[in-house]
Amino acid sequence: MGISHPCPAQVERLAVFGLRAQARHKWSLHLSVAPFGHGFIVDARFILSEALGAVLASGLLIPVAAAREGDWYAAGAAGFEGLEAYYYVPAIFAIAFDAVYQVLRLAARLRPRRKPRDDDGGGGDLGAALLGGAAAPAAWRPPTRAWVAAWAAASLVALVALPPLFGCSYAMTAVALLAAPLWSLGITVAVGTTGSNVASSCGKVMIILFAAWYGEPRVVPVLALGALSTAVIDQALDLVRDFKTAHLVGAPPKAVFAAQCVGAAASVFSAAVLYAWYVDRVPLPSADLPCVIAKSYRGLAFAFAGGLGALPRHCLALSAATGAAAVGFDVARDLAPARVEPMIPSGIAFGVGLILLSGQVFCSLLGLGVFAAWGRVAPEHRDRRAQLFGAALLAGDGVAGVLQSVLEASGVQPPWVFAYPAWWPA
Repeated sequence: MGISHPCPAQVERLAVFGLRAQARHKWSLHLSVAPFGHGFIVDARFILSEALGAVLASGLLIPVAAAREGDWYAAGAAGFEGLEAYYYVPAIFAIAFDAVYQVLRLAARLRPRRKPRDDDGGGGDLGAALLGGAAAPAAWRPPTRAWVAAWAAASLVALVALPPLFGCSYAMTAVALLAAPLWSLGITVAVGTTGSNVASSCGKVMIILFAAWYGEPRVVPVLALGALSTAVIDQALDLVRDFKTAHLVGAPPKAVFAAQCVGAAASVFSAAVLYAWYVDRVPLPSADLPCVIAKSYRGLAFAFAGGLGALPRHCLALSAATGAAAVGFDVARDLAPARVEPMIPSGIAFGVGLILLSGQVFCSLLGLGVFAAWGRVAPEHRDRRAQLFGAALLAGDGVAGVLQSVLEASGVQPPWVFAYPAWWPA
């Protein structure tokens, strides 16, 4: 007899090394179209760097910490007070350290020019810095006055509205509004090179900082400030992904901008309506939908009210080591000769791999393998079609995700059950 599990969860996350390895050390294969499509778009170096982070997490950090349950952390402790802290917090540190390094790196490149600008005063300097010295095409440069005015207006609305609504400190709200654009700049490299949106990781960093700033459990204002930071960063990175996709498929900038405006306007109404419809029909939390992510965010606000000292034993040292490793990779790549630089891992992709773990990374490796095989069979055809094929996979995955959410909210059950065969390792 096989070992029965409901479909889509266990088919989507295949226990490639056995059920015990999946449950204890997070080894799995995430069968999803989007990570597979990354293999056709993302440079092999970045996927391999993600794999390095995933293998470090499931092959070393998690097993070592799990073997010391009851010593390093309380037996049965969950969330950031237990095993999860030993791979998630190091990932957050790696991404945060790398983001700070990228901001400093951009600042060094954006030094004042001696000659006056002869273009339209847009984001050419910033584009050149992000692209490693190549100037951004003029059509893609947003006018500086426009984006500064829009950011200032949105920040003013948030500064006026959030403190009365959620009890946030005005000073903390101002810090969140000032820090979020810097985070967005710092992790633009992450979404540009790996295709992964790591906004939630930076949001968790802000939750930890604000919780420690309050010095006492203040869940609602801390989570509101974390959500503000995450929302700003998430929108910035989604725009980057829009521009990247448009570049891959050759879409004109004006068409992209128009589509973004239409999407933003529609979401103002659709998001509120769908949220109200979802909440009215789906009781939360429940046995089927325990709201694990919401509980983890709430746990962060409680756990770090005492600062970083609230982390389990040795977690802070391990996290600092992974953060230093991420920055070390980037410094080494910047200083290495051109022939050596491609062989050095990417710091931000290494941090992303620590969060994604083996599931999505292994799927990206599968896509990369198909991409390489395609190049051996028909290299010219691959060079013409691979990026468009990968972009189509990502778009299809997004549409399928919307349909899946609608089906789940409607109470539709999976039509079949997957069973591991009897010979599958336990």
